[in-house]
Amino acid sequence: MLRSSFLLTTSLIFRQIKIK
Repeated sequence: MLRSSFLLTTSLIFRQIKIK
């Protein structure tokens, strides 16, 4: 479960960075 949360957070951050 923790791994899933970490992956989700990373994906979100990566997406934000990509958008920028």
